[in-house]
Amino acid sequence: MLANLFLDKWYFWATHCRMKPMIEAAKTIRRHQDGILSWFDTHVTNAMVESLNNLIQDAKRRVKGYRNTENFITIIYVTVK
Repeated sequence: MLANLFLDKWYFWATHCRMKPMIEAAKTIRRHQDGILSWFDTHVTNAMVESLNNLIQDAKRRVKGYRNTENFITIIYVTVK
């Protein structure tokens, strides 16, 4: 895969550039390499999950007075649809 070769070449450059922040960034990217490269195969991001999480957090802010989890879950279902 072309992206894998590019990432490997960039990682080698970044880890040999003698700039500590660049080396740390390269190591972070290497740890997440599988997730980064999977985008080139699937073109799927976590935007949908983040959007759903935002809706749930909004519902959570609205239902502060509810006493049980069942009501909270109901509000989530109504909010998310």
